Amino acid sequence: MMKTAHPSQRPAPLSQRTSHLTRRHVLQAALATGACSLWPRLGTTETAPAPMPTLTAQAGTAQLAPAGYAKTAILGFEGRVPGPTLRARQGRWLERRVVNRLDMATSVHWHGVRLENGMDGVSGLTQAPIAPGDSFAYRFPLQDAGTFWYHAHHRSYMQVAQGLYGALIVDEPERPDIDADEALLLTTGG
Repeated sequence: MMKTAHPSQRPAPLSQRTSHLTRRHVLQAALATGACSLWPRLGTTETAPAPMPTLTAQAGTAQLAPAGYAKTAILGFEGRVPGPTLRARQGRWLERRVVNRLDMATSVHWHGVRLENGMDGVSGLTQAPIAPGDSFAYRFPLQDAGTFWYHAHHRSYMQVAQGLYGALIVDEPERPDIDADEALLLTTGG
């Protein structure tokens, strides 16, 4: 004869039971864990990360000849030649989204900077060229202090000659005590 428990009797708490776990227990524990992981975010507003600064390759004009002569058609970062001087501190990351507003593909090589191959900017070798209207996000740590330069590396014989280059200065963690710090970029004019 089988005995049945009286309906008023409650089962022992889960911590005192000796039976095995059921699927229901596992699901309850998983749901509770998931709910707890959301707890720190309740009542807070998450913000989107700041957009990556851009460096735009585009056509422009520059007064290369003496005053009184017409401006010269150039290709330049931000439409100028040389492009803007980029400056950051050693140990930080360089982040730039290169936007191509040219009518041809381009890429950017960070000359002399130690970085991973996928960020080196040699189109057709370490990355696909950036098509007109597209962009590419460059992101890498700046391991060494020094004065470097960046330049187009797709049809560079023409794109660099027309102005797609600029200075990259990586400052030491403790800047030296100096009166002035100037970068001078010289070109042969193609």
